[in-house]
Amino acid sequence: MPDRPNILLITTDTQRCDTLACLGNQHAVSPNLDRLAREGVLFDNAHTSSPACGRPAPAS
Repeated sequence: MPDRPNILLITTDTQRCDTLACLGNQHAVSPNLDRLAREGVLFDNAHTSSPACGRPAPAS
């Protein structure tokens, strides 16, 4: 095992707790995120102090 872990953190924007199939939504179509959750680590409890959208403003 390497001295330092190789970590890739992927976050998504504007998600609710029931948005993904891997979290129980039977109508969601999210195969790539479901596979990442199944083969990696799924954090099912998170908090934010500033729940604002991270999308940049459109160029003028």
